[in-house]
Amino acid sequence: MNAEDSHGSNTLTNIGSASYTTGKINNGIDFGTSNTTKYLSTSSDLGINGGNISMRIVVKIRTALTTGAVTILAAQRTSGSTKTLYTIRYYNESGVNKLKFYRTKLGVVDTFASYNVTLSTTNFQEIILTYDGTNIKGYLDGVEVASAAASGNGTGTYTGLFQLGSYVNIQHSSAIFDECALWSKALTSTEVSEINDSGNLLPYSSFTSGHKTNLISYWKLDGSTQNSNFIPFFLAHHG
Repeated sequence: MNAEDSHGSNTLTNIGSASYTTGKINNGIDFGTSNTTKYLSTSSDLGINGGNISMRIVVKIRTALTTGAVTILAAQRTSGSTKTLYTIRYYNESGVNKLKFYRTKLGVVDTFASYNVTLSTTNFQEIILTYDGTNIKGYLDGVEVASAAASGNGTGTYTGLFQLGSYVNIQHSSAIFDECALWSKALTSTEVSEINDSGNLLPYSSFTSGHKTNLISYWKLDGSTQNSNFIPFFLAHHG
């Protein structure tokens, strides 16, 4: 089943037919323990052209990284004038596990903020990348853990995309994903803390109007119809 959007209309295609399992809130999508084929994707940049952004994912790693492994947890690439790519990556470099938050000027240079950490294989963790036009920041479980200055445009011609669990069908993530979201603004540290809710994770149904400001999409990844406007037939005909 594809991943339906609870806020917008940006359904993500379930490449490789990943199954759904228990998540942090209700269900999540499970890419398995040795993923080489499965990810979620749309061929749109969802309106973000290298500017302000927040990408939020909730993951539980299924298999610990081996030395030298590189996995991509989330990616957004613009088809617009800036030629940029945002990615959240989970690396092992010479035996050290790292979260990296990238703003790539395609065809030019990678800029990233890095944080040494081993992600849990038993608990779900929230990871957020933000960019405010000046700095790229990374948050883990509601706390800012990395920051780097980033600006400028790339070169070349690219199609737009947004993907979870891979980037262009490479460097797949072996993890369960849940409660993912995309904004066309940089969340403030206060908003990040509110949404994290001391590790409980604020459900979409409890988002305030402020949390929904500039929210493009929210994917619950429950494996069921997410149209919040749906009214069951028997209710629609009783009043």
